[in-house]
Amino acid sequence: MSATSPASRRRRARGFSIMEILIAATLLSIMGALLWSSFSSTLDSKERIEAATDRMDELRLAMSRMANEISHAFISQHYWREERRTKTLFKEGGSGIGDRLTFSAFTHQPMVANANESDQAIIAFYVDTDPDNGSQSALFRSIKRRIDEDPEHEEGALEEVLCTNVQEVRFEYWNEALSDWRDTWDTEGVDTPNVLPRRVRITLTAKDETNREVKLTTQTSILLWQILAF
Repeated sequence: MSATSPASRRRRARGFSIMEILIAATLLSIMGALLWSSFSSTLDSKERIEAATDRMDELRLAMSRMANEISHAFISQHYWREERRTKTLFKEGGSGIGDRLTFSAFTHQPMVANANESDQAIIAFYVDTDPDNGSQSALFRSIKRRIDEDPEHEEGALEEVLCTNVQEVRFEYWNEALSDWRDTWDTEGVDTPNVLPRRVRITLTAKDETNREVKLTTQTSILLWQILAF
């Protein structure tokens, strides 16, 4: 049996040199940086997609809310003649940015048992200054849970923001008699007294998550457009 020389044992016991360790550490650092860059890029893309989806969902929900409630608009000439306490309407007008549509509708759901409320309410949609960000505008919805003799008066109305960073909202109205779109409508006016439009076209202009302008348009049909009074 041959004996192993001390020099040979020293060569086998020799570990990594400082240069080899530095090279390995450098390679690991490069690989880690590449992996982190890839992960960070994927995470940024995911956040951008989620922000875009959330913003479009916010705008679409606002459009859906307006379309649904406008479709339940109604007018009525039924009231107590000795003292008129209620007044229904469908009217565009008022202060704000863009159009303001105020109308009576069968959309209210009383949330308290035995409340002095019904399914009738006065609703308004309009754009005005965002209360949480004075440099932006927001789309508002207000509701008066009881129809009174002055439906356009805002006292007693509950106001909520449907979506933020909105530039304007526009409403157009289909006149069935003339087969044409109108820019305004007033059931108390001389052109359309006690008559509802058959359809309403809604255009909402807002900013997306990157502050670019987007425009959404939809139409809704008014279910009781043929009923003049009841």
